[in-house]
Amino acid sequence: MSKRLEPETKPRRRLERRLAWVLAAFIGLVFVLPHLVRIATLGSYTAYTPFTAHSRSAMVFDETFLYAAEANHMLTRGGAMAYDDTWEHRDAVYPYSVVPTAVEATLAAVVRSLKLAHMMLAFVCTALSGFLLMALFRKVGAEVWLAALLAMAVLVGAFSPMTLKLDVLAFLHHAKGARVVDSLQASRMPNPAMTFLQSAAALLLLANCVRGDERPSNVLKWAAGAGLLGGLLFFSYIYYAITWAALLCLLAVASLLWRRWIPYTVWMPLGITGMLAVIFMAWKHVSIMQGNYELRAARIGLYHSHAWDPPSLEVTRFWGLQALACALVWLWLRRRRRAGSEAWHYADALMPVLLAAMMSGLVGLNMQVITGFNLQQAQHYPHMILQPVGCMMIGVLVALLVPQGRIWKIVAGAGFVLVLGLSAMAQIEAGRDTAEVHRLPAAEQTLFAWLNANTPVGSVVATNDLALSIVLPVQTHNSVLFADGSRSSATDDELMERFLLASRLLGSPPAIVATKLEGEAPASEDVQAADYSLYLFEFSEKYQRIRAERRVAPDRIDGVVRWYTSMDVPQELERFRVDYVWRKGDGAPTAVVGWRFVQVLQTNEGRLWHLIREPIS
Repeated sequence: MSKRLEPETKPRRRLERRLAWVLAAFIGLVFVLPHLVRIATLGSYTAYTPFTAHSRSAMVFDETFLYAAEANHMLTRGGAMAYDDTWEHRDAVYPYSVVPTAVEATLAAVVRSLKLAHMMLAFVCTALSGFLLMALFRKVGAEVWLAALLAMAVLVGAFSPMTLKLDVLAFLHHAKGARVVDSLQASRMPNPAMTFLQSAAALLLLANCVRGDERPSNVLKWAAGAGLLGGLLFFSYIYYAITWAALLCLLAVASLLWRRWIPYTVWMPLGITGMLAVIFMAWKHVSIMQGNYELRAARIGLYHSHAWDPPSLEVTRFWGLQALACALVWLWLRRRRRAGSEAWHYADALMPVLLAAMMSGLVGLNMQVITGFNLQQAQHYPHMILQPVGCMMIGVLVALLVPQGRIWKIVAGAGFVLVLGLSAMAQIEAGRDTAEVHRLPAAEQTLFAWLNANTPVGSVVATNDLALSIVLPVQTHNSVLFADGSRSSATDDELMERFLLASRLLGSPPAIVATKLEGEAPASEDVQAADYSLYLFEFSEKYQRIRAERRVAPDRIDGVVRWYTSMDVPQELERFRVDYVWRKGDGAPTAVVGWRFVQVLQTNEGRLWHLIREPIS
């Protein structure tokens, strides 16, 4: 079962490294392919936008309303770390993924386009992730083609296995009307994909630290690098951060019990991570003291309970058994390994790290049993942690088992080309099927360009158009009156009040307002990623009977309508800043005592009005 290791020379290693970069570039190209296909299908780069409120993809919706909006806020507000779609809460403190946001905003400032930065990062992050995974598998003995195949298996098989299947089938039956919603996502793009890259790099440095080196200075560098990258996960992606912190705690305890396996040097990254965690907790404490944290966290799914979650238990059993099987296979193989093999020595460091990461992910998945709270654990831990770590462990075992040689190199190369080709088919189909959804209408291009050129940064636009409210924070430097609850520190009552005020300014009949709030999502695949209730409250239950119900509770509708009809608009305008009102179609906004409307823009979709206070005589 031992591997036959061929002698390596410097020229050969240099050649393999160059080949690895080329293969990584092909991996990155696959994940930027949907953008390129959409642009080609639309026949215009200007008309294309990666950010849309009309997609049925939950991932595109997240990229639009959250990640891209955060980056645009930082880009247009002079690097401000606080983000809120409303003017009144613009300085509200709330901990979020500031590191990847800053990277994307910085790149967007350099290339002068958030769209271009988004597409560039889709390529760069996945290419670097592929190269990093190849480096990891090569350290345990995989030849470069096998390492590329295993890296692609992690990026596609761990994050988008069903999407690959559905999209390839749709590609093969495109003429029969098959359609797709999602493209392949290597940890989603590009914002969270940066954090997978960051997390994988931290794991690789930690494995180096556990493996050790003849030069102690190298071990200290690896330990410090692992601690820094891992600790910054608190400012990048909290689910990775929780897993990373638990992983280091497990290894630190193991170093006290089994020093032969785990050296004391793991305490160094634990210490660095702890210091960064303290800074994050201080940031969170400020948000709690301001009253912002509980409001926003509840709307994105924070709940309090010590009970076991049955679906999470099923996931725990599956991945727990998978980890146990991988551990047993690894221990069995160790007894038959070739003495002195560097690949096996590195595997002895890497496998404990990955097993500890799997255990830590399972702890995070069920942490409410201990902590009394959790947040969207079923949506994040399996997809972002358990699946990739499980695939990485299987990849390590495959790398240890497959011998080197011409035949296996050809098989691995053919496998990589096959997976790459299937992935490209899936991405082409996803791109051409969703191109029209990603078309930015000429009227919206005109509106956004006018707002960016003629309005002050942060000036408030009022509209009760849901789709426009979603994309305004992404495409302009303006604040909005009708704000997304996940991106505002306003209370649920204030969010409702803002929506009602926007509707009053536009003269919407009470029946239309009620219909927008009580409309339940149709039971069909054509449902959009968000509706009015979900946009305002998401997981908050004050106006919804159950979490994320997509409708305001029927027994609340009459009270909301009475509130709407009795609203004192001039008094509301004293509370909330409103500078511009966008009205779809023809007609003017409703007259308001003490204020006047001046039309400043007209497109074929609607009109933009400037709201000006009348001078007091």
